[in-house]
Amino acid sequence: MLAVSALDVTPTPAQPPAGLDGKSFTGQMGKRGEKTGDRAELLFKDGKFRFAAGEGYGFDPGPYTSREAGGGIAFEAETRSAKEGTMKWKGTVTGGRVNATANWSKPGKPAQEFWYIGKRME
Repeated sequence: MLAVSALDVTPTPAQPPAGLDGKSFTGQMGKRGEKTGDRAELLFKDGKFRFAAGEGYGFDPGPYTSREAGGGIAFEAETRSAKEGTMKWKGTVTGGRVNATANWSKPGKPAQEFWYIGKRME
């Protein structure tokens, strides 16, 4: 005789990446090779990464991943704009401070690299 049991197949909601969700950072962002930059905020909320200064250029919040790395949290994210292209972010948060790079690619233009340094907003 074959026994059949009912399995609970209720989908579980997607969980935001651990460690950064709900955190916000304020700092400076500049082009690679430049020593000073402009004020910029990075926000991690509900599994999305938001580059606040990019919203004026059409960059929508995008998904991010994070993992523990070397006593901090490493993350990667991608934001897209229909007009301005794609920004791919990589960074590390350690002790309330973030260091990151963003590679901006736009069709028909050379890619540009930016740096970001900031601290957690309370």
